[in-house]
Amino acid sequence: MKKQVLLFVTVLLFTSGFAQSIKLKSRMGVSDQFISLNDDEKIKFSPGTAKNLFGLNSGSDLVLVKTESDKLGFTHYRFYQSYKNIPVDKTLFIAHTRNGVLQSLSGTIVTEFDPNLDKQRASLSAEKAISVAIANVGAKVYAWQDAGMQQRIKDQTNNAKASYYPKAQLVYYNPQELVMAREMRLCYKVDVYAVQPLSRADYFIDAQTGALLGKNDKIQHTDAVGTANTAYSGARTIHSDQVSANNYRLRDLTKGNGVITLHGESGLRGTDYTSTTANWTLAGTNIAALDAHYGVSETYNFYKNSFGRNSYDNNGTALFSYVNDPTYLDNAFWDGSAMNFNKRSTGEPGGVTGIDVTGHELTHGVTQETCGLNYSFESGAMNESLSDIMGKSVQFTAKPNDINWLMSNDMNWIIRDMSNPNAQGQPDTYKGLYGTQAVAIMAAYTTTAVWVILCSTCW
Repeated sequence: MKKQVLLFVTVLLFTSGFAQSIKLKSRMGVSDQFISLNDDEKIKFSPGTAKNLFGLNSGSDLVLVKTESDKLGFTHYRFYQSYKNIPVDKTLFIAHTRNGVLQSLSGTIVTEFDPNLDKQRASLSAEKAISVAIANVGAKVYAWQDAGMQQRIKDQTNNAKASYYPKAQLVYYNPQELVMAREMRLCYKVDVYAVQPLSRADYFIDAQTGALLGKNDKIQHTDAVGTANTAYSGARTIHSDQVSANNYRLRDLTKGNGVITLHGESGLRGTDYTSTTANWTLAGTNIAALDAHYGVSETYNFYKNSFGRNSYDNNGTALFSYVNDPTYLDNAFWDGSAMNFNKRSTGEPGGVTGIDVTGHELTHGVTQETCGLNYSFESGAMNESLSDIMGKSVQFTAKPNDINWLMSNDMNWIIRDMSNPNAQGQPDTYKGLYGTQAVAIMAAYTTTAVWVILCSTCW
């Protein structure tokens, strides 16, 4: 009996000491760092006991979002935090384990909530919050008003009732870049997607006053200004889907749930590019669809072969691309669930579909699903930087004879120069020349190594 009591006390002291060490690593009631545990701190981990292990407030909880295992034998548990069953925006906490033993921790959680938070109540209705958010956007046309866009979300989700019409979710939010425990307000989070003019963002509407407190942009894009060649990658092998004897469409079903490349033009949006043969030749601006299809396929291959990652979310989700929308010229962007590769203002048929651009845009999806970097300030700069790095990694892997640190070199213009950022008005050091609120583009290094270093807290 004495041995059992001694063992119990030892375990109790050990876990108490561990929880205390987490509390010490905090900033004004918030823990936001990467913590690598010493050998004597590593203990067995169960996601169901995470809340108690980290000594969280009794009203708080960690909600398991995703569990992933990698080739190195690690299992990563991703949580968001809730308070009184309401999500706390911007929180993401990851427990990294190996053989069931906790190895390290990363992310952001609130360790001490403001006692006054319990006094906040929603006096505004969800419907009113949606109308306030839409009024703040002030667009001419919204995604749910466009029949093509509505069909697109139904196809992507395989849900006939799916719609882009906004929903309002109660969350705790603070408008500052970092999570601030004393500044949080009860808000409605409203996702509004506009197509004329283009925008998509989460809008945070105060649940008591109806005021707009902030927004988080979801449209993550590469602006491309200049001229381009029409065949950026030359003759390449692609997969397409044979529908009948002489009918093929740009759908590669050998990768996850598919690489699906569709028209983006008004009146054609969401329809397939087709061919009478598996050897594709598309005339005029339609050739851009082949570059997009090839580039996205190669990006999928890169992530699968290099990291064992199945699509941007590691769940094999289909990769949809919409090509040749004339509305948003000289632009390509990730919109939160799909890629959009648009036309050139100069009429060049290849559009904005260089292989480093396709790698760049799909990486925004990977970042969204792993570390969820907000698209603003330093985190936004990191978001763009990582997409540049991985875009070039895709290019170097798929086209080993085209090693060039100029972004969009295969389209014959320069968006950024990763070997000499200042040459294109970009910072080469943090807050250096041209960098008042930006993180320098990471260049002239082994790109995969840079990615691992920068994302060690999120992957």
